[in-house]
Amino acid sequence: MVGAEGTVNATLVAYFWDCWCLGPFCAFGSGCAWFELWRGLVVPGHWASITSNVDDRYLRWDLNGAGADTQVSLAANY
Repeated sequence: MVGAEGTVNATLVAYFWDCWCLGPFCAFGSGCAWFELWRGLVVPGHWASITSNVDDRYLRWDLNGAGADTQVSLAANY
């Protein structure tokens, strides 16, 4: 949610953490990284909602661009 006192739009981006293994027993390497799951625009005085089905994974959210002196909030339900 971006407060109504805001003067600019914000961007909400959700990411999930995933790991991979290449080849049997990871013989060709492995790694982990954050992957973008969703991106949305949040207009001042409004909120955005996302439902995810990425079970057993870590999630991360970034809310950027709401502007100075603007109240923002985030709620998550697991």
